[in-house]
Amino acid sequence: MVMLKRASGYDGWLIGGILCAVLLAIPASAQDLPPMTKIENTGEATVYEAPAHVEFYFHLTVKEENLEKAMATAIKFEENLRSRLEAEELRTSDLEVSMPMVTDLKEKIMVTTARLRFPMTSFISPDTGPGQFARLCDRLTTLAVQMNCLIAGPEFLPADRDRMIASAVTAATENAYPAADAAAIALKNAIYAVDHVVIEDIRWNATPDSKLPEPTTAHISCTARVRVIYALSGQP
Repeated sequence: MVMLKRASGYDGWLIGGILCAVLLAIPASAQDLPPMTKIENTGEATVYEAPAHVEFYFHLTVKEENLEKAMATAIKFEENLRSRLEAEELRTSDLEVSMPMVTDLKEKIMVTTARLRFPMTSFISPDTGPGQFARLCDRLTTLAVQMNCLIAGPEFLPADRDRMIASAVTAATENAYPAADAAAIALKNAIYAVDHVVIEDIRWNATPDSKLPEPTTAHISCTARVRVIYALSGQP
């Protein structure tokens, strides 16, 4: 590091004695520099998979003359919802209802949310799946209106989220190699091993350079971008 000292008695900056040591340490030519030992490149990949589950959300807002009554109404939401689903023959693979929460003390407002999960096995057929899925959406929308709920969704989920991420990261790491190898050859060197990998981004249902809608009943996507640092052997 170069240190600058303020001169006394006149204006201006004088370079401190440490600069001399820095100058002496600079190699006389590029040939004196140590050989490049690492090189890096970015890789990106997208993997696709048929969704295993789909989720919808029912948001219920309850307003009563006091919070005790609002709580009593909200706490019955799960029982009422399960009863209505059974009556409509809508079979979820999982149903989770949050504890009611006070959101406005002054207005006596309570909210609760239900997460409804359905298996996608009935909807992945290209011939009958889209129509059956549209019918499910219609029925859930009607039920939500009847129960004074706001509906959100659908959200498509993979069978194993972590495994899908791992597949995308592996593919992205592999895609980083060819350009890095070509650069190493151009530098009259060779890749010896992977030093380390940095995962820079994981995106769901946002395939780069694609204008097609995602996700769909047919597939969901996971895109990974990684930065791979390679150790060089020091010789071609």
